[in-house]
Amino acid sequence: MKNLIALAFSISLAACAAATPAPGTAPGDMTADEHREQAAEHEAMAHEHEQEAGNAQKEPQEAAHKHKAHEEEDIAKQHETAADASE
Repeated sequence: MKNLIALAFSISLAACAAATPAPGTAPGDMTADEHREQAAEHEAMAHEHEQEAGNAQKEPQEAAHKHKAHEEEDIAKQHETAADASE
């Protein structure tokens, strides 16, 4: 039951995050190279959260880390899209 609640919570938060662009991810906010640097940093943060999720001892902590990893991956994708549009 806890797994289902954590999963539902994570999915609902991910849907909200995907609908809202992260600050600084518009094409004109930075150069293409700066967007790519930011994308790489967010990918690294996502990887760290994925590792922390694997090490989490409790289900809510794991779900929180997985959610944060998903958010960071989404922001990285937004930066990549902005970088492509800036070229």
